[in-house]
Amino acid sequence: MKKHNKETFSNYPNNYFPKTELVISQYHATLPEYKHCKIVKNVINFDEEIYNIKSSNTLGGKLKIAYSPSTLERVNKYYDKGYKETKEILESLSDILDFDIISGVSLEECLKRKAMADVIIDEVKTGSFHRSGLEGLCLSKLTICYLNKEVEKLMLNMFGSIPFHNVKMEKLKDLLILLTRLPREKIIEIGKKNREWMEKNWNPKDIANDFVKIYENL
Repeated sequence: MKKHNKETFSNYPNNYFPKTELVISQYHATLPEYKHCKIVKNVINFDEEIYNIKSSNTLGGKLKIAYSPSTLERVNKYYDKGYKETKEILESLSDILDFDIISGVSLEECLKRKAMADVIIDEVKTGSFHRSGLEGLCLSKLTICYLNKEVEKLMLNMFGSIPFHNVKMEKLKDLLILLTRLPREKIIEIGKKNREWMEKNWNPKDIANDFVKIYENL
């Protein structure tokens, strides 16, 4: 391969080198500043053992909710996990459900604790799903997340279906009450289908191959 020095590269016009700009398939892909980008999925290697922990939660006892906000404060419109409001809702229902708010721990511990729950809350504030919600799907859990119309449309266009239970903060309490009244087998069944959805639509090997093709085309 012919080597080029810095001076040689400087002689090429600015548009000489091909490029492909990427954006992840979450709310970012709905923003106008990224409309020219190719949409890609972030990789979650759920073939790893930690994503296949079997819950010790029995069919009896209270429904258990896990919630792992990446921030407890509101930073901006898109970096706000609704921690205060969600915590208040969970605490108000403590007589009919158990909950685990996970913060400030390693990813390994976070996933282990999520695996012990029946239901995962991603967040119901910003209008987008996040890695936390994808982890819930990987762990075979019924997963709650609010998707705004733009993100909802994006997912339907890409996959034809949405695995999340889509609900706003204002309706979160009602949904949780409803879930406590469902047979636990039904919630487990929904969780299994969510894992199957991930295996079909978010397979890490397929995503890795997509990135390889992008680089090969350059």
